[in-house]
Amino acid sequence: MEHVGFPRTLRVPAMPTLAQVYEQHSEECIRSAAKTDDPKQRALMLKLANEWREDAKELLHVAEGTPSDAPAPVRRNKR
Repeated sequence: MEHVGFPRTLRVPAMPTLAQVYEQHSEECIRSAAKTDDPKQRALMLKLANEWREDAKELLHVAEGTPSDAPAPVRRNKR
């Protein structure tokens, strides 16, 4: 009997975790900061990148059940 469905090479990748999404936002902020000539805008984008990265690290700590330096529970981004 022949297998019907997606061939192994066409499988859809798994959805990213929330921590991975936060890391992607952080990277986007860093790229935006590199493109701007406005020092205030650059500083803001770098600050946001750092906040996204810290939130991603906190999510990883919560998922792993390990203590972290960030306050618990996980902060909600207010962007």
